[in-house]
Amino acid sequence: MILKLFKKVFVISLLMLSYSSAQDGNVYLNVWGFDEIEGELSIGLYKNTETFLKRGQGVEGIHIKVADSLVSYVFKNIQPGTYAIAIYHDENVNREFDRNFLGMPSEDYVFSNYAKGFLGPPTFEAAMFTHSDSTKIDLDINK
Repeated sequence: MILKLFKKVFVISLLMLSYSSAQDGNVYLNVWGFDEIEGELSIGLYKNTETFLKRGQGVEGIHIKVADSLVSYVFKNIQPGTYAIAIYHDENVNREFDRNFLGMPSEDYVFSNYAKGFLGPPTFEAAMFTHSDSTKIDLDINK
């Protein structure tokens, strides 16, 4: 009888623990598919149309060294709402999104939802996702 009660309490405790960790307010990002394991990823998390793709105006912008075939990052304590992520692989680490002589991107890039634009970047609405308690975003930069 006591053993059954202990088992129930243990299972309930595990469920509560997993529930609390699943609602941590974080956005978990995984990016892979690099042509070369070098350079940096430039990642921006944006909250709205007005700030989308504007340098220094996102919720958070970071540069992470590409040292493996998978790069992971956690945006911590993000308030519930709609967001969009923009990423480019800065292979030469010049902190610029390089383009060729025709103005076409010469570095790999990806947006949340694999959003695509027509003759330019996608809109915030095409790339946006809803974040509530905890969100996981997995992106292949070459998709």
